[in-house]
Amino acid sequence: MRTVQMTGPGWHDPGALLEGVLEMPKVPLTLSNLGELDPKLDAAVKLELEKLTADIQDRPSEKAARVLKFELSLRPVGDSGVVDSVDARFKIESKVPPKTSRTHSLEPHGNGNLFFNPASPDDVHQGTLNDLPQAR
Repeated sequence: MRTVQMTGPGWHDPGALLEGVLEMPKVPLTLSNLGELDPKLDAAVKLELEKLTADIQDRPSEKAARVLKFELSLRPVGDSGVVDSVDARFKIESKVPPKTSRTHSLEPHGNGNLFFNPASPDDVHQGTLNDLPQAR
């Protein structure tokens, strides 16, 4: 078995390692290196930002804020009050203002149905020329 020795920041003393076992460097978790931990996190944030940007471009007159939430949940792992490791879970979500339609006029009926006038969505009672009595 061959022993690999590495030196430099982040590498542990090779003499303290078992022969043939290389311990990988451990780095502190920061916002700037989340993509190294899981490239899908970076991709998810980019995707949500694209959604927010598209909504802003699609509805520039909507002045309500678009929101990107990034949540980190940490859960200790271990026995007898000793933490051996920490499980981390990330949640990324975005929110855009709701899309609302214009107001449409509907006519209620006793059987639970609502009717609309396709020729006049703003006034269900609006008549058309077709509603006039036919000349004979």
